[in-house]
Amino acid sequence: MNNQKMTGYPHIDTPWMHFHDEKIAEKEDMHANLAEYLKFRTRGMEENIATVYYGNKTNYSDFWKNVDNASKIMNELGIRKNDRIMNLVPNIPESGEIFLGASQIGVVSDFIDPRPDSMDFKANAKKVLEIIDFEKANHIVALDQCYLGMLKPIENELKERGINRIITLSAADSMSPMGKFDYLKDVITYNNLKNAREKRELEKELEKLRKNGEITPLREQELKRELEIKLLKWYQALFNKIKYMKKMDEMYNDAVKSSNLDIIKYADLLKDVNYSNYKSIYDPNQIIYIAHTSGTSGARPKPITLTSENLISGTEQLGKIGRFYSKNEKILHILPYFSPLGGNNNFILNLASGATNIEIPEFEINEIGYLIKKYRPNVFLATPSWLLSLM
Repeated sequence: MNNQKMTGYPHIDTPWMHFHDEKIAEKEDMHANLAEYLKFRTRGMEENIATVYYGNKTNYSDFWKNVDNASKIMNELGIRKNDRIMNLVPNIPESGEIFLGASQIGVVSDFIDPRPDSMDFKANAKKVLEIIDFEKANHIVALDQCYLGMLKPIENELKERGINRIITLSAADSMSPMGKFDYLKDVITYNNLKNAREKRELEKELEKLRKNGEITPLREQELKRELEIKLLKWYQALFNKIKYMKKMDEMYNDAVKSSNLDIIKYADLLKDVNYSNYKSIYDPNQIIYIAHTSGTSGARPKPITLTSENLISGTEQLGKIGRFYSKNEKILHILPYFSPLGGNNNFILNLASGATNIEIPEFEINEIGYLIKKYRPNVFLATPSWLLSLM
């Protein structure tokens, strides 16, 4: 693209300008913060389903109540305009509600990749600390497991920087009882699909070796036995997952007891939220969302800053070219919040359309097809490598 010779003709050099409408910024509903804009867009859709998450369906009426509750909680905790919340979160309902709740009171949501880069907890924590220092975050919201692996090792350093509190989320909080059972069923399914894939790969390799006369019947039997030993039975996979979850709960409780910070569960904050309030803030030039580039190995991801006006205008521009979805269309929200595509095109655009977000907190890239079969979405926004895995 950089090597393209400019012709001097805008319709050739900048074809995307055909779709850019300067008058969009003059629309009355544009002069609002992001949450207010989306509320305006979804008027009359109160009973439409906004989010689906492991057995729980939340309509737009309740969704906006949850967003308002997030604003109330932040106001009660003394989180004010221009404060920055560092978010280490997956795609669970609370993540989006807190993001929009923050936008409503002028608080900046700074999303970073919650996945560790290595097995070295201290190295992961150091990288997070570098981002916090560089981007001047003064509050933290994190998945409980991210707290354990990426924040617990740097608690003293966080306290030195004036961060005295961490709000934690659990992926299980918004699951219904049956949804938790469904989550465990996914563990079994992923294991069975993984086993089947490894068997197919071995059969392909054996077939290739047979054609070339490079394998004996004895060696073939040995390889098959090795594979059978390697493959986990469904009940082993389930037992391992339950054991891991129990261990994480114990580690979390121990970590909270020994912490010199105030570690608060978001679910506990919601219990007293009815006694709080908040003041809605609109500032078109204020940054409210920070996403990141993927970065390179060992490098710090670069921040991408956006204002309410940026996000609203970008959404309206997409609408102008017919990219608003139909009401009640089901969309897999699988791209992460720390990517602008995940936070904007795969979340804000969905809400602005009155569509349904199917929240996907974790998945196996090789088993994307399973998610499509399970949820039967109308829209699936993904990276090229994920789509290639479907083959």
